[in-house]
Amino acid sequence: MIVFFDSRKLVMLLISSVAGLLLALFSINLLLAEETTESLSVKVITNTSNSNDIQNVLYENSVFDENIYEIDGVASHYGKRFHKRKTASGERYNMHQFTAAHKTLPFGTILKVTNTNNGKSTFVRINDRGPFIKKRIIDLSHKSADLIGDMGLPKIKIEGFIRNQFEIPVSLEEDYFYAYSLSHKPIILPADYFGIQYTFRDFNSAVEHYLHLIESGSVDEERIFIVFDNNTYSSYNPENEVYYIASWRPPLPRKVPEMVAEKVKLFEK
Repeated sequence: MIVFFDSRKLVMLLISSVAGLLLALFSINLLLAEETTESLSVKVITNTSNSNDIQNVLYENSVFDENIYEIDGVASHYGKRFHKRKTASGERYNMHQFTAAHKTLPFGTILKVTNTNNGKSTFVRINDRGPFIKKRIIDLSHKSADLIGDMGLPKIKIEGFIRNQFEIPVSLEEDYFYAYSLSHKPIILPADYFGIQYTFRDFNSAVEHYLHLIESGSVDEERIFIVFDNNTYSSYNPENEVYYIASWRPPLPRKVPEMVAEKVKLFEK
């Protein structure tokens, strides 16, 4: 007996079987993805063009926030007679540079200093010891005091990451930058969030050019930063320091584990 097959029905049967198999595979992958997402807390990183959103994205995706140093107090400044005298770090004090003295912070620590009376800010690099007068927390260079608009004893806030207090672990899969801005708190973010525009071998040149760019109106102050990596911040060696001026350039949307913030190696002071 000869059996005849309907070729159209056979094709439809094959198509139906393949479709069912693909649907099953898709469902399995979806379940696996859901399980992975539930087992690892993540942050979704997004790009944005709205200046009001930049700050939110910055702080949502920054890491090691618990290590930021913040304190309010009174600042003083060096008298002009100290110009070119040797500091406790061995460097010569230069009244025209962005430096400061602190009683205990490690030399090379970078701080943002804000006058709380008028909101003006600048950046300084610790290279000396002082002030040794009660209730004063920092001695600013003449240049730095002038930039925050008060050559007296202004009330100020200082913020920053203390050099050698902790390290960004080298075991992490991506590089990170310490980032300082007049518009935002100091933060640490993945290096690929920034587009490097200028490179400098010393802190003062970097700050001078950063301020020049802002004053000229050629950049968006919300999106421009002074950044540097662990190599610059791991030890005090002015000859090996490298600073960058970089623009905020977040990558395409992606997911980053929140657990990265826990991978910090703390050091005793």
